[in-house]
Amino acid sequence: MFSKFESVVNALDYDQITPESFQSFTFTWEAAIAAFRDRRSTLMAQPTPISKSQ
Repeated sequence: MFSKFESVVNALDYDQITPESFQSFTFTWEAAIAAFRDRRSTLMAQPTPISKSQ
């Protein structure tokens, strides 16, 4: 995912995309990062299963 972000930033630097396109991408990027953070928080809040193999 971060390699895709780097590609888009490079494209902006070399005028291969417009600032408006970059803004659209960053909106989607921020939504994806927020979703990942939310999922991580949800997973971290779950109790850890106890292993029954003893």
